[in-house]
Order: sequence, then structure tokens, then C-alpha cells
Amino acid sequence: MKSFIIPALLLLLCFSQNLKAEEQEPIRLLFVLDASGSMNELFDGQPKFATAVKLLYELSDSIQKYHPEIEIGLRLFGHQYPYEEEVCDDSKLVVQFAKNNASSIQEKLKSIKAQGWTPLAYALQKASLDFDKNKDYKNVVVLITDGYESCEGDPCSAGKAFRENGIALEPYIIGIGLNTDLIEKLKCVGTVSNVQTIKGLVETIQEIVEIQSTNAELLIRFIHPETNEPITDIPFELMNTALPQRNKKYIHAIGNNEQIDTLTIDPYIPYQIKVFTSPEYISEPFQAEPKQLIKQDLKIAPGTLSVLNEKRSSAKKFQVVIYDDNNEIISIQNSGTTQKYLNSNFNSKILSQPDLNQEIIIRPGKENILNIPNTGTLNISISSEEKIIGLFKQEKNELEKIWESNNAKGNIRIDLMPGSYLLMHRNSINTESIFTIKEKINIKSSQTITLRL
Repeated sequence: MKSFIIPALLLLLCFSQNLKAEEQEPIRLLFVLDASGSMNELFDGQPKFATAVKLLYELSDSIQKYHPEIEIGLRLFGHQYPYEEEVCDDSKLVVQFAKNNASSIQEKLKSIKAQGWTPLAYALQKASLDFDKNKDYKNVVVLITDGYESCEGDPCSAGKAFRENGIALEPYIIGIGLNTDLIEKLKCVGTVSNVQTIKGLVETIQEIVEIQSTNAELLIRFIHPETNEPITDIPFELMNTALPQRNKKYIHAIGNNEQIDTLTIDPYIPYQIKVFTSPEYISEPFQAEPKQLIKQDLKIAPGTLSVLNEKRSSAKKFQVVIYDDNNEIISIQNSGTTQKYLNSNFNSKILSQPDLNQEIIIRPGKENILNIPNTGTLNISISSEEKIIGLFKQEKNELEKIWESNNAKGNIRIDLMPGSYLLMHRNSINTESIFTIKEKINIKSSQTITLRL
């Protein structure tokens, strides 16, 4: 029966002895045992429930011996009321999660008899509440049953809720003598493993718990796409696509001896790497076998963009909006900052008066600089009646409105990018357009022009 091992359960039950202390995750393993009346039927010459009890005896002993760090809990269903009473809320956590509690599980099982209905969905719903979602555990659910729902519940939804709520993967189901129809029905609940003999059942579980190390390791290398040199210090997220709540974020590192850190990952689980560049990069899915060192070489070396004022001492700060080829915003960067971008051509808009549009070319692994011209200042001093004013940027014969006021008075200061402007104004008490006055203005960097109106 050695070929009958299901990788999903191997992953969940086993713990890597090579895990770094800071990466160790405690494991909580919950057995959900069917104690309904049908479990009294014979299986390979013995009652199914007696077979399941023997299985849990051996399994709890094996885990306590080889993996004492694992916390085990036991939930039963169909055990508190006789079949004739047709009770559908019959499920109870009879052994709380704890380490080294094989004796507690075995002692409890001695007093249990199979007798009731099969409220499978209800038991799974209650099982999802047995885990503390606020603690960082690797949670595992193992359902041992011989049948299907008899209380009109929805086991499929109950099974999927573990993953949807971020508690665990779908339950691992050990079926005792299931027929083909039941196997198909239970596939929507979780991963089904069906056995037909006691020997096969025991050998399968024994082989599972004997495995000492099933974790895999991940080596991520960021490589310059042109020189093939390694690049580091890039933030990224390791995405567990089966259970996104277990995603982890890191900043890539290379040690003093050029040794790249490896990360411990679960085998058989699909992962992706999200790199926090602008725009974000997401790798193709990958997964590893137990004990495998898997390498991900990502040729996405970003370049940096430094947004600077031409006069470094300038206190004026700007925001720069970065767009991709589809005119989608990928970043908003402040002047005086440096940010990583994937190598590409981008468009930028400097939010100033007026806005400035510039093309940016990011080269991999290079520092790229966007210099923002220093502004000039236009001071408008109004000494008499209120003015109606319009200020326009002038490019040849085209005018772009920059600022306007229908009741301008007193002193007004406007910071402007260098260039040619046209100021139009008239007294608000004048009611004819011919009284409009037009004045051309040339703004230069770091210079101030004062107009008295």
C-alpha cells in the first residue's frame, strides 16, 4: 500500500526539522470522526467505528512520538443520541487542541459508541469554529467517515468554508469502504482517500506519520536582464494561491558571502511571487516536491527614478503621476524621492502650474533622474477696484488657462513653471469687453515678477 499516499495529507501532517526557528509555524490537527449508526457496519470483518478508533489510537501515538510539536484535537458527530431520535445538531469537540495528548484522545474514545445520524455539514461548520483565526497556525482538518450527509445540510459549502475563511485547506477525507457514488459526492468537500481494508488503512497512515521532513525550499534570484548579475533589496510577496491568508512579505537579501537566503515553503501548494515594483510583477505559478530546492530566476531588474528639483535646495514640492502605455496610473511619486520601476518607457505628468508632461525611459539597474524645473513667481498687486483676471500659458497661438478670478483684489502670488504667459484683466465695474487689458509675461526659474494692476 505504499503507493497509496496522498501528497496533500503528507504536506499537512508532517513538519520540517530543518526549519529556521523564526519560520517555525505551530500545527493544529483536528480529527472529525463519524460516530453515526452506519459506522457499526462491518469493514474487513470488523465494525467500521472500531477500525477508525484503532486508526486514531495508532495515529495519535505516532504523532506524539515523531512530531510532539503538533497540537491535536478531536471532534465527533452522531455519537450523543440514538438513531431513532433523528438528531441533526449532534457534534462536539471532545478533546481540545493540545500537544502530547494521545492518552486523552484514546481515553475519550473508549467511552464512545456509534449510534446517531450523519450531520456531516453541521459537524464541519462547528469544526471551523474550533480554530483560533487570530493565531498563526497551520491548521489541518481530517474527516474520517463511511457515508454522506443525512440531515439535509450542505457538506460542499461547509468544506469550502475552511479555505474561504482563511482557516485551512479543504478537509482531508479518509473514507472507510466508500462506494463510487459516495466518493464522487465527497470530492466537493475535500481531498478524498478511500480504503477497503484495515491493513491498507493502517499502513497508509503509518507511512504518512513516519515521514520526518516534507517541506521544500525556495531560492529566489533577481537577475539583471542584460548583464545576468544578481540584484537584491527588492520587496516581494510570496503568494500562497491555495490559502491567500498565508501570504508572506519579504525584502530580498544576499549575505556577505554572496549567499542568497532560501525560504521554507509547503510542497504541493501552488505559489506565485509578487514583486513590489512599479508596475507590480507577478511570476508564473510554481510548486515544489517534498525536500526539493526549487529556484525562481526572475529577470526583472528594476531601475530607479529619482524626482529632483533643479535647484536641490528648493522647498517647493511636486507630485509626479506615472502612467503606463495604456494611460493607467501605476504610481504617484513625490519630488525628492527615489522609487523602483520595471525597465520600460513611461509617461509622466508633473502636477504644477501648468502641468508638465514628460516621457521617462527606465533602464534596468540604472539610476534615472527626472529634473523638475524651478518655478518662477508672479506677484499681482491690485490697488483699486476688484479685477476679473484670466492667466494663460501661451504656446505659439495656443492658450491654456492656468488660473482665473472674478473678484481678484489685494496681493496674489502664483508659482509658475518657466515659460510665456498671457494675463488678461479688466475692472469688474466695467461692462464692456473693450476695456480688457492684455499683458505678456515671461516667467524664468527662481525669478519673481510683480505686476501692479
